[in-house]
Amino acid sequence: MLGAAFAVLLVVACGGVAFLVVNRGSGAARDAAPCEVVAATITVTGAVEGLPDVTFSADGRTVATSGQPVQLWNADTGAPLKNLTHRFRDLTVMAFSPDGKALAMASDKTRIRDFLGFEPTGAAAGQGGMYPLVLWNVETGGPGDLYPHGSPLDGVEFSRDGASLATIEGDDVYLWDRTGRTRGPQALPVTEPHVGGVVFSPDGKLVAVASSLGAVVLYDPATRRAVRTFEKFGDRYTQMRFSPDGAHLAIHNGGAPLKIWNLTTGAAVAQLDLAADDYLVDFVYSADGRSLVTLDQTTDYRRWDAATGQQTGRVRKACGRRNAVAAQYGTLSPDATRATGVDQRTAGGPKQVEVVGLPF
Repeated sequence: MLGAAFAVLLVVACGGVAFLVVNRGSGAARDAAPCEVVAATITVTGAVEGLPDVTFSADGRTVATSGQPVQLWNADTGAPLKNLTHRFRDLTVMAFSPDGKALAMASDKTRIRDFLGFEPTGAAAGQGGMYPLVLWNVETGGPGDLYPHGSPLDGVEFSRDGASLATIEGDDVYLWDRTGRTRGPQALPVTEPHVGGVVFSPDGKLVAVASSLGAVVLYDPATRRAVRTFEKFGDRYTQMRFSPDGAHLAIHNGGAPLKIWNLTTGAAVAQLDLAADDYLVDFVYSADGRSLVTLDQTTDYRRWDAATGQQTGRVRKACGRRNAVAAQYGTLSPDATRATGVDQRTAGGPKQVEVVGLPF
C-alpha cells in the first residue's frame, strides 16, 4: 500500500505537447530546495498564434513577448512599457541589442515588398522578394535598419558591443558591420549543413557556430577563418554559451552531458551530468562566471560549479500551486537571476507569462 507521502507524477499528452503534473499527498515530505519567486504575471494581449516567444533585454529589466504588436514589459512588476506595432506575419526571430535600444525582428512569411508595402526601386531594386531582418527602434517604436536576406532567417546574434550582427540563413552564417566600416554581409565559410546556433565571444574576437549535425567551429570574424573545431556532439540541437571572461565555451547537445571547454587548450574541463530525461530548455553563466544555471522542462532550475561540474543548488518550479503545470517553454535572464515561463494551458485564450526570481 502506498503511504500518504507518495507523489504521483503523471505525464499528460494534450495537443501533441507533454505536461508534467505533480500531485503530492497531504503527508508528503517537504523538499528542502527553495521555490521560485513569482515577481510578475504578464497577460499578453497581442494577437499570437500558439504560445508567445519571450526574450529578456541584456540587463534583464525588460521582457519582450511576440505577437501583433510585440509587447515590452517591466520584468520587475509586469507593467506594460510599450507596444511595437510591426509589419511581420508570425515573428520567427526576436532579439534585443545589447544596449536594449533595438529589437531585431524577422519572419519566414514576410518578404521585403510585404514589409514595405511596395516594390523597392533604385539601389534596392530586385530585393522585393528577399526576407528582411529589421532592427526596431525601441524608443521611437518605429523601424530602423533593414538587412536583406535571400532566404528566411533562423536566428540572429549581436556582438557584446552591438557593433556586429551574425545572422543564420539555412546553411549559411553572415556577419554584418553595424558601424558602416564594411558594406554588405560577410559570409563565414561554414561547411557543416543546417546551422543551429551562433554566438559571439564577449570580446567579439571569436564566433562559435553549431550545426544540427553536432559540429561546433570557432571562427575569427576579422579573417573569417576557422580557428578551432570541437568534436561532433550528435545530431540534435546544440546550445552554446561563452563564459563571461571568454576563456571557456559551454556546449550542450540533446540528451548528452553539458561540457565546458577550455578555448586555449581545446580540452573539456568540466561536465554537467544532466538527467537523461531532463530536456534542457536554456542555460546561462552567472555574471561572475563561477556558475552555470540550467532550466529543464521538468520541475527544476539547477546551479552548477563551472570549474568542477558539480551541482551546487536547486530551485523548484511551480511549487505551492496545487496540480501546477510546469512551463515547458521558458528562458533565463542573461545574469541567471530570473526566468520566464509560458503557461501552456492558456494557448487557446489570453496568454500568460510568469517572470520569476531564482533564490539560489
